[in-house]
Amino acid sequence: MKILVLTLLLIVCAWPAATTDLSGKWTGTINVVENGEAKTVPVLLILKQDGTKLTGSGGTSEDDQHAIIKGSVEGDKVTIEAVGGDNESEHYFLDLTIDGDQMTGDIRKGDSDRMKMSVKRMAV
Repeated sequence: MKILVLTLLLIVCAWPAATTDLSGKWTGTINVVENGEAKTVPVLLILKQDGTKLTGSGGTSEDDQHAIIKGSVEGDKVTIEAVGGDNESEHYFLDLTIDGDQMTGDIRKGDSDRMKMSVKRMAV
Protein backbone atom coordinates (compact mmCIF):
# COMPACT_ATOMS: atom_id res chain seq x y z
CA MET A 1 0.00 0.00 0.00
CA LYS A 2 2.84 2.42 0.83
CA ILE A 3 4.42 1.74 -2.55
CA LEU A 4 1.15 2.53 -4.33
CA VAL A 5 0.75 5.81 -2.43
CA LEU A 6 4.37 6.82 -3.12
CA THR A 7 4.01 5.96 -6.81
CA LEU A 8 0.82 8.03 -7.12
CA LEU A 9 2.46 10.94 -5.29
CA LEU A 10 5.43 10.88 -7.66
CA ILE A 11 3.13 10.84 -10.69
CA VAL A 12 1.08 13.78 -9.39
CA CYS A 13 4.21 15.81 -8.56
CA ALA A 14 5.73 15.15 -11.99
CA TRP A 15 2.50 15.91 -13.89
CA PRO A 16 2.92 19.73 -14.27
CA ALA A 17 6.39 19.36 -15.81
CA ALA A 18 5.12 16.80 -18.29
CA THR A 19 2.21 19.00 -19.43
CA THR A 20 4.29 22.03 -20.48
CA ASP A 21 3.64 22.50 -24.18
CA LEU A 22 6.21 24.60 -26.04
CA SER A 23 4.10 24.86 -29.20
CA GLY A 24 3.82 28.41 -30.50
CA LYS A 25 6.02 31.37 -31.33
CA TRP A 26 9.05 32.34 -29.25
CA THR A 27 10.97 35.57 -29.85
CA GLY A 28 14.23 36.86 -28.44
CA THR A 29 17.89 37.50 -29.16
CA ILE A 30 21.25 35.85 -29.73
CA ASN A 31 24.43 37.58 -28.52
CA VAL A 32 26.87 37.23 -31.43
CA VAL A 33 30.56 38.11 -31.72
CA GLU A 34 31.72 38.52 -35.33
CA ASN A 35 35.19 39.72 -36.24
CA GLY A 36 35.72 40.79 -32.64
CA GLU A 37 32.55 42.90 -32.64
CA ALA A 38 29.63 42.08 -30.32
CA LYS A 39 26.08 42.48 -31.59
CA THR A 40 22.59 41.29 -30.82
CA VAL A 41 20.62 39.39 -33.47
CA PRO A 42 16.84 38.81 -33.31
CA VAL A 43 15.54 35.25 -33.31
CA LEU A 44 12.07 33.76 -33.85
CA LEU A 45 11.28 30.11 -33.15
CA ILE A 46 8.00 28.59 -34.34
CA LEU A 47 7.62 25.33 -32.43
CA LYS A 48 5.26 22.36 -32.49
CA GLN A 49 5.55 19.87 -29.64
CA ASP A 50 4.28 16.30 -29.77
CA GLY A 51 5.20 14.55 -26.53
CA THR A 52 8.96 14.94 -26.17
CA LYS A 53 9.47 15.67 -29.90
CA LEU A 54 9.87 19.23 -31.23
CA THR A 55 9.44 20.26 -34.85
CA GLY A 56 9.04 23.61 -36.54
CA SER A 57 11.45 26.29 -37.68
CA GLY A 58 13.69 29.12 -36.57
CA GLY A 59 15.26 32.25 -37.99
CA THR A 60 15.54 36.00 -37.59
CA SER A 61 11.92 36.77 -38.60
CA GLU A 62 8.69 35.29 -40.02
CA ASP A 63 10.18 35.65 -43.52
CA ASP A 64 13.50 34.00 -42.58
CA GLN A 65 12.62 30.54 -41.24
CA HIS A 66 14.67 27.35 -41.49
CA ALA A 67 13.64 23.78 -40.63
CA ILE A 68 14.24 22.14 -37.30
CA ILE A 69 15.52 18.70 -38.29
CA LYS A 70 15.73 17.28 -34.78
CA GLY A 71 14.28 18.58 -31.53
CA SER A 72 13.48 17.16 -28.12
CA VAL A 73 12.27 18.13 -24.66
CA GLU A 74 13.41 16.26 -21.56
CA GLY A 75 12.22 17.81 -18.30
CA ASP A 76 13.27 21.46 -18.47
CA LYS A 77 15.93 20.85 -21.17
CA VAL A 78 15.40 21.54 -24.88
CA THR A 79 17.78 20.45 -27.63
CA ILE A 80 17.30 21.52 -31.24
CA GLU A 81 19.23 20.95 -34.44
CA ALA A 82 18.23 23.24 -37.30
CA VAL A 83 19.55 24.02 -40.77
CA GLY A 84 20.15 27.40 -42.39
CA GLY A 85 22.36 29.39 -44.70
CA ASP A 86 22.76 28.93 -48.44
CA ASN A 87 21.03 25.72 -49.54
CA GLU A 88 20.34 24.90 -45.87
CA SER A 89 23.98 23.75 -45.61
CA GLU A 90 24.74 25.14 -42.13
CA HIS A 91 23.75 23.28 -38.96
CA TYR A 92 22.75 25.10 -35.77
CA PHE A 93 22.63 23.43 -32.36
CA LEU A 94 20.55 24.89 -29.50
CA ASP A 95 20.73 23.81 -25.85
CA LEU A 96 18.07 25.65 -23.85
CA THR A 97 16.53 25.52 -20.38
CA ILE A 98 12.81 26.17 -19.90
CA ASP A 99 11.74 28.58 -17.15
CA GLY A 100 8.00 29.18 -17.49
CA ASP A 101 7.41 31.24 -20.64
CA GLN A 102 11.13 31.82 -21.21
CA MET A 103 13.99 29.68 -22.50
CA THR A 104 17.68 30.55 -22.15
CA GLY A 105 20.87 28.82 -23.14
CA ASP A 106 23.38 28.45 -25.94
CA ILE A 107 23.40 28.21 -29.71
CA ARG A 108 26.32 27.34 -31.96
CA LYS A 109 26.82 27.03 -35.70
CA GLY A 110 28.64 23.81 -36.55
CA ASP A 111 31.77 23.61 -34.39
CA SER A 112 31.89 27.35 -33.65
CA ASP A 113 31.90 28.92 -30.19
CA ARG A 114 28.68 28.96 -28.21
CA MET A 115 26.60 32.13 -28.20
CA LYS A 116 24.04 33.09 -25.54
CA MET A 117 20.38 32.95 -26.54
CA SER A 118 17.16 33.97 -24.78
CA VAL A 119 13.58 33.70 -26.03
CA LYS A 120 10.13 34.36 -24.55
CA ARG A 121 6.79 32.94 -25.60
CA MET A 122 4.82 35.42 -27.70
CA ALA A 123 1.34 36.29 -26.47
CA VAL A 124 -1.38 34.76 -28.58
